[in-house]
Amino acid sequence: METFEVFIPAEVEREVVEEGTRLGHPDALVVAENLDQGKLQVLGATTETVPIGFSDGDRALARHALSGGYAAVVTDDAWLLERLKAHRVSVTVPAAILLAIGRKQKLPAPEVLKLLESLRPYVSPEEFVTFRLIVEGKYPTRSVRLSEETMKAVAFLQRRQGDDASDAIRRLVRRGLESELSELYGRGEISLRHAADLLSLTVRECLELFALRGVSGNVTMAQAFEAHSVAECLVD
Repeated sequence: METFEVFIPAEVEREVVEEGTRLGHPDALVVAENLDQGKLQVLGATTETVPIGFSDGDRALARHALSGGYAAVVTDDAWLLERLKAHRVSVTVPAAILLAIGRKQKLPAPEVLKLLESLRPYVSPEEFVTFRLIVEGKYPTRSVRLSEETMKAVAFLQRRQGDDASDAIRRLVRRGLESELSELYGRGEISLRHAADLLSLTVRECLELFALRGVSGNVTMAQAFEAHSVAECLVD
């Protein structure tokens, strides 16, 4: 079942396929194959004005996004995600789209995990880990009483991020736990295995997650959760 129509600007095609092939990037071959099979459509030029600071491909993508007519922009570039969000463009990430399609087609969790694994070489470890845990249902729900001060902070984040209270709370808790455990591990006060167990990750995944904290250019856990909400809306 076809769920989405997918478009890429001609400038992005050149950057990803031509330059990517020259540099030996594996995703270049995947994109080229999808273009040949008609699964991707190439967009021509548009005259929409965009802010400075974007590369040629990103500028073309932003120009089309700002011109309207598209449900969302899909990218795994954290910098681009934030820039487009600042201009009120709906954005999400590849793994979120995959999960949304899986839910729409009522695929069993093992099949969705298999598809997610095939995406692993092309996305950040943090994005992969986040959505694998979502598929596995390893984010248990608990009823807690929050202080008035905390709820004020949650309300502030809702206004900033445009999500609901439960999403804001989950993001706060998860990021707080990751931050606390990464600091404890960095000071030698907790083992990597213990931290991985508390985060419901493998040791390898936990190591990758800690290594990625504070590193720009990769999709963060918070962005992955936000992207998951966008992708779910796209298939509803």
